Amino acid sequence: MSGDGFYLPSTFTREEEEKIIEKVARLIVRSGMEVPATMFLQMISPISYMGAHFGLLILAPLLPLFGDRMENLIAFFSKRENVEKVIERVEALKKESEEKSRTQ
Repeated sequence: MSGDGFYLPSTFTREEEEKIIEKVARLIVRSGMEVPATMFLQMISPISYMGAHFGLLILAPLLPLFGDRMENLIAFFSKRENVEKVIERVEALKKESEEKSRTQ
């Protein structure tokens, strides 16, 4: 339980956060969803903390089906700075991809 009374299922080390950021960003870029995903992430960024706890409330009956994976993602996205880091990484990967395709 955090100091403000809300339960977050897990906390991550900096390395774990970086792995998740990279994995999510690469999945977004690989699927060609950079623009919609960036727009969505920018929209949810201001309410990510509240949304994460609302998600825990709504998804609580289904969480055992996903194991710790869903709880970890909810906890990860509850931090606004993680949302911003994913957006930045998606933009960087898209730029790299565009540069690579131009040189070929």
